[in-house]
Amino acid sequence: MKPAPLALVLVLLTSACATAMSPGPKTPCGLETLDHVIGQPWSEDLLPPRDGRVRVLRPGDMMTMDHLPERLNVHLDDEDRVSELRCG
Repeated sequence: MKPAPLALVLVLLTSACATAMSPGPKTPCGLETLDHVIGQPWSEDLLPPRDGRVRVLRPGDMMTMDHLPERLNVHLDDEDRVSELRCG
């Protein structure tokens, strides 16, 4: 094989591998896919099914200081609407 076709084959194989891999979540709790819930009234059905833990926090709620990166923290406002999402 000549060097040019060999290089072409390597490039094609490398790009095929790169496109076959699906990117994982950018954050440990996957909150980047949940922007649509901000401002929505809170309901257990608001979030898609998930493997990780979810902690719902209302104004004035006490919370533990343990940090679990895969846990989704749902912060609600005074009207029980989602105001913020955080991992931890």
